[in-house]
Amino acid sequence: MSDHGIAFPDRPLTAKPPGHGVGATIFALFGVVLLFGGGLLITIQPIHDLLADWQVLETARPVADGRIENGKCTTHGGVLVSCSGTLIAGGRGTPEVRQDVNDYFVDFHFGDYSAEVMADPAVPGHLTTDLALSKFWNRVATYAVSVPLVPALGIGSIFYARNTWRDGMATRSALRNKVLQLAPLRVEACGQKAWQVVGAGPDGQAVRRKWSVPARTKPIVVDAGRALILGVTADGTVTMPLDLKLKWLDLTRAERDAMQRSLPPQPAKWP
Repeated sequence: MSDHGIAFPDRPLTAKPPGHGVGATIFALFGVVLLFGGGLLITIQPIHDLLADWQVLETARPVADGRIENGKCTTHGGVLVSCSGTLIAGGRGTPEVRQDVNDYFVDFHFGDYSAEVMADPAVPGHLTTDLALSKFWNRVATYAVSVPLVPALGIGSIFYARNTWRDGMATRSALRNKVLQLAPLRVEACGQKAWQVVGAGPDGQAVRRKWSVPARTKPIVVDAGRALILGVTADGTVTMPLDLKLKWLDLTRAERDAMQRSLPPQPAKWP
């Protein structure tokens, strides 16, 4: 029986820290690919359209039989607007021209956008819109600003994935095959998928850490009034919170049952 009145094994244990498994690493790498791929799409895709629109900037005229399919403009972050759709000209006896467009520009605009298909007969095969042409220099400026952001985004994403992997390795190593001790953690914030906790480090200084946890996971509350939950540590370097079902420790079934029976009564609602 531990000092906390809880039956806790006095033998080497290995913890499975939440948010630091193989799945978390794969998720971080997927985020790198997604963010970097999106950045490349934003910077590479507009080049052709900008160059083609530059050729017809002063000479484009409305297309009599032009139409737009699936036209949509979406505002991101309140200022960045992306307009996409398929521009169509011809048909009904004449060759049909179809062109997918996706234009980006910065605008403080409320309400819908309207657009009309435009083209220059001297530049066959290229369609654009009056909206895209009216925002041409805005699009150029937006593109110029976004270009240096792509390598920065890629480098930042790589560092994030690397740090996530290193942190996971260090956390698992600190709690692998060690005689662990129970330790209290004070909860600063407790959400559906993350717990922000404060514990005491090896030197007695407060150590704050955010743990990603599966949705609807409950901690082991040892003092609801002081927002204290139960954790485990080997030497204070890393103190991992415990979940109420004790899934994050390699306990035997007998050890898990004994420990759960010795836990203090849990509040009906937490936090």
